[in-house]
Amino acid sequence: MRPFLSAITVACLLSAIGSQGCDFSPSGPSVSASAGGAGVVGGGGVGGTNPAGAGGAGGAGGTAAAGLPCEIQTILVKYCSGCHGSTPAGGAPRSLVTYADLTRPDLFTSGMTEVQVALQRIQNKTSPMPPAPASGPTSSEIATLQNWVNSGYPSGQCGGGTGGTTQGGNGGASGSGGGNGGTTQSGSTGTGGSTDAGVAGGSLPCAVQTFLASRCDSCHGTTPSGGAPHSLVTYADLTAADPANTAMTEAQVALQRIQNTTSPMPPAPASPATAAEIATLQNWINGGYPTGSCGGDAGAPPPPDPLNASPTCTSNTTWNNGTRGSSSMEPGQACISCHASTGGEAPRFVIAGTLYPTGHEPNNCNGVNGSAGATVVVTGGNGTSVTLKPNSVGNFYSSTTLAPPYVAKVVSASGSERVMSSAVSTGDCNSCHTQTGANSAPGRITLP
Repeated sequence: MRPFLSAITVACLLSAIGSQGCDFSPSGPSVSASAGGAGVVGGGGVGGTNPAGAGGAGGAGGTAAAGLPCEIQTILVKYCSGCHGSTPAGGAPRSLVTYADLTRPDLFTSGMTEVQVALQRIQNKTSPMPPAPASGPTSSEIATLQNWVNSGYPSGQCGGGTGGTTQGGNGGASGSGGGNGGTTQSGSTGTGGSTDAGVAGGSLPCAVQTFLASRCDSCHGTTPSGGAPHSLVTYADLTAADPANTAMTEAQVALQRIQNTTSPMPPAPASPATAAEIATLQNWINGGYPTGSCGGDAGAPPPPDPLNASPTCTSNTTWNNGTRGSSSMEPGQACISCHASTGGEAPRFVIAGTLYPTGHEPNNCNGVNGSAGATVVVTGGNGTSVTLKPNSVGNFYSSTTLAPPYVAKVVSASGSERVMSSAVSTGDCNSCHTQTGANSAPGRITLP
């Protein structure tokens, strides 16, 4: 729910008396965005979310917040700039606009920086900032600010445009943040915001996103599964404070679990992260969580979660009571009810199932063609494993004796894994991995 009257809203109402007003919407309308108002740093209209939407005009006046990460600048604009702008107002003693403003020693407490003092005031229960009736930052926003301080104030790339004498700078490209105001008077040619300018968080670097997709997303996806408590998909997910340990980000906690030798993540039978993958995540954290260009945030959607897909037959081909006894028969249906023993015509299977591209495909719909390189690895209770290659309709099966209980994983051609870490007593995979899922299964066995 939008706060009734925030500090930035008050600033916009006041500036509207002698200007064209402010755009304090968190996102632009679907077709166009309004002009930025005078004197508010970073107050440019946010670009339309529709690809055809025009960028908002840049905010007039103010000093560009050059050097600040986008998520820090967003918090300042939202909660502080109404009074602590480039020209302080409302009795505010100082500006909290630029990187230099936030990192310099406080006027009255030289042992602390201005941002450290600001954090204290934000969390003060009796005299908080911003003052009532403005809404204060959320716990996630406070954690973002705290983590920036704890990380040594890493610089960012959310600076504004250059100064000029005419009205606000041009907006960014459609779907992007508007240009920031200039350094003097009103900006003439503020540059268009990047995809994430004005949006909390940022895009993940490709190396980090690849690591998440390969090692984490099967449980910590957009919709957590397998007992995972939360998603680890977007920039905001990873940089949020961990609920159980607010002094650490989710990325820091994940790194600890990945390196835990007694209770590692991802759990067996998943392959552990390599030393190079661990170093990628560690270096990203040590570098102050720099943004990248691989999506996974409000500016670009994260990779699609196959378990969230609508029911569909992706292949558009089905088995229609063809030759019985064919290895392509009845994809998606329970197999071992017929293939349980050697007494009948059907060969005996210990493990059998069907691999699909999405999580809610109907019975008899043909699944993933195994020639694409995916495999299914099933491990028995005694540690013995079998690696199975799906056939042309996604069916996989084995007569190799394995001691229950079983755990399994699907490995894509690129090496990404989707893991079933909870042991089960049956190898009849499709008896649980139905179209809608049974016995706690989320749906079909799907590619990672």
